Amino acid sequence: MKIKVWYYNFWKHFNLLERSFIQVLEEDGYEFILDEENPDIVFINSFGQITYDGPAIKIGYVTEDMCRFTGIYKKIQEKKYFDMVIGNLPPLKSSKICKHPLYVDAKNKNIPNKELMIKMNKKVLDKDPTKLKFCSIVASHDMFGNRMPIVNLLSKIKFIECPGKLNNNVKSFDEEGLTKEEYLENFLFNICPENHEGHEGYTSEKIRECITAGCIPIYYGRTNDHQDLKIFNQDRIIRYDTNSKESMSKCFNKIKELMSNQDKLIKFYKQPPYVEDADLIINQMFIDLKNKFKNLVNKKLFNKSY
Repeated sequence: MKIKVWYYNFWKHFNLLERSFIQVLEEDGYEFILDEENPDIVFINSFGQITYDGPAIKIGYVTEDMCRFTGIYKKIQEKKYFDMVIGNLPPLKSSKICKHPLYVDAKNKNIPNKELMIKMNKKVLDKDPTKLKFCSIVASHDMFGNRMPIVNLLSKIKFIECPGKLNNNVKSFDEEGLTKEEYLENFLFNICPENHEGHEGYTSEKIRECITAGCIPIYYGRTNDHQDLKIFNQDRIIRYDTNSKESMSKCFNKIKELMSNQDKLIKFYKQPPYVEDADLIINQMFIDLKNKFKNLVNKKLFNKSY
């Protein structure tokens, strides 16, 4: 079944046909073809004004913090503008809203599934954390002031490697011929904050990238919603908030304690990163996406109803 699609207000080098939600939908026999002139469906993100008023089905794709990019939030609030909204959203009982967070929106080999989760949980069990380097952060900027405060604080414990543009103090992993994951595999901790705290349901790929490499995430962002809590082991995530002295102090003291006590460090590190049966929650997200998309296109494109 061929469906013509196009997209607006995305970042440079964005490739719609490589996104996991497209790959998931293709499992049901859809063939998506790019067609800017006469699309059946347009996918719309938040990097610019939302002005499309053509006849195509309109699907909002939320990848950014809606507290910052308010245009797409206002369009969602209009209720009649979007036919469907997917992405970094809270799970809601709505025929239009479909949670498909960035931690599952990756190329197939990185989408968390049962096999990968078992592999990752075993990976941390097999590693000797006492042989790993302390901590890293891979970032290009601190535009919103939630990265350097934690870097400066934790640097009092031990040296933190910064291979990116932000606070660059070592060679980039590209220069070393490594992927980001290969680089992070050498560390106990990885500072992986969101740019902003974010709206409810906003959890990007940052925690997933961190735990895929085996690191303990040092994370700034909104507390995970009830679905995320069933995926990521919250006991293996260390959180901080640069706006709270108490939070920063708690983060510092926790990491200092682990670095001062080898037994506690090993026990903390070897906790499974993923919750048991987390793949079932993710699979249910995919089923929800498929069902809602099928109902939408059958009604709007093929004049079928259920």
